[in-house]
Parts: sequence; structure tokens; C-alpha cells
Amino acid sequence: LDSDERARQAPREQAAVTRGSNEFEGLRKRIGELLGQVLTEREKKLAVNEFFGDERMDDKGAAISVMDWILHDWVAPSLGRTVMEEFLVRRGSRITGREREMVESWTRSFVGLYEVQDLTAGVGLKLKDLILGETFFVHDVNMSMKLARWDGLLTRVVPGERGTELAGTGLTVPRHGIGPLREWMEEDRRNAGLEWREYLKGNWPRIRRRSFEIAANWMESLRLANSDGEELLFSKAVYGMIDEAAVIGALRNCSVFHPEDGQDFVWLDER
Repeated sequence: LDSDERARQAPREQAAVTRGSNEFEGLRKRIGELLGQVLTEREKKLAVNEFFGDERMDDKGAAISVMDWILHDWVAPSLGRTVMEEFLVRRGSRITGREREMVESWTRSFVGLYEVQDLTAGVGLKLKDLILGETFFVHDVNMSMKLARWDGLLTRVVPGERGTELAGTGLTVPRHGIGPLREWMEEDRRNAGLEWREYLKGNWPRIRRRSFEIAANWMESLRLANSDGEELLFSKAVYGMIDEAAVIGALRNCSVFHPEDGQDFVWLDER
């Protein structure tokens, strides 16, 4: 309450800001700095372990994803709220009304499941919310160049300098995986007894891992067959040679083997 009162009493001249493509860059930086100040090393490790489970954090995208989640959604034990909420409590009286509006909106955001309806390369994409049913355009040059129409996307949609934007990193869901993931989420939400917004806000790590499982199960289920329905298997056979000269002579006389790169055959090191 004190923070809100001080914000209302702040001179209007302090609220002046130049709107542009980097309008909230400083605000995002200050929120990120607060994370390092209010979370202990033990809490950071706890959050990372909760987000990844047994998965290895081995790329930049994964690091951005966990940071985005810690800022927006993870309730730190020592704070009893998210870092975004803590920022409003500690710094809310020192930011402009527009900045406060942005942080409050970011605080309420969650990662949802979307379907690409259309794309404008180099600009953005039109998304349909497969949970809440809304359709809107988001500005994101990177995703507009990578995705295709009807692809699925797990991502966080937030307001930004250009209007509606994507935050963090998006996780692509192949078209064949959208239905199974949506069905699993519905069942999981019902079992938890939660409304959709509350469920999505509190279960992003579980949803993320489930999307990976669905993709892996689909890959494992793939079977290749010829026109007669006979299964094709990728395989190799390894033999030890008793008489190398006889083997080489026989292979050279075999019409199905052809020299390549100046060599008759490629030999594999026994190691």
C-alpha cells in the first residue's frame, strides 16, 4: 500500500519516457539484477533442478528458458512470491506508471500452447491460443523466419515496445504432437483441480518435459517399410578377417562395390 501511495504522489515529469524499440530495456535489466540480489545460490540451484529435472542444460536456449521461468513464474521460498512481484514491492514506487503497467502484465503472464495461423516473414506471426481460443498477431522476427503455418508453439506472450511480443524462447511443437499434448494438458489440469490460467502459470516445467516425451515417443514409433509392407531396418554387420588378401580380392571382383575417393573400400579401425 505504501508503495502504491508513493507511486501516485510521484511528479508527472518523472513518468516521461521516450517510447521506442528499446523502451523497456532498462526496466528488464533492473528486474534481472534484482534476481541476483534476492535469490540465494541454493535457491537458484533449486529452481534449475526443478525446471530441468534429469535433463542437461546444454544450450543457450535452455538457459534463457529457465531464467524466463524464474523471473515470471517460480515462487522463491525465501520471498513467497516471484521475482517480478518482488520487484513491484521493492521498486514499484520508483518506476513510471507505464513501466508498472508492463511489469504487472508480465507478472500475470504464462507459457501457453499456440498454433501458427499465418506468418509475415521478417515481421511476426498470427497465433491462435489453443487453450483460451484467442487469435492475435505477435511481433517476432526470429520466429517468423523459423516456423511454418500450422506449427505448434509453447511460448509466453507479453506486451512490449512493439505491441504483443514473445518473451524468453519458444518451444516448437510438431503438428502431429499438438493434439496429444493438448489432451495430456487437459487431463493433467483436471486432475490438479485448477483453472487454465492457474495451471499454465504453475506447471510450465512439467508441460515442457511432457512435450519432449511426446516427441521422443513419436520418433521411436516410426517404422519404415517397402511397398510390400516389409519393415526396413538400418543396420550394419562387422566381420573379422582370417585372410585379408582373399577378402580384398573377392570384394574387388564383386560388381556391387564401387571405388570411392581413390580407395576400394573404407576400413574401420578396430578401436
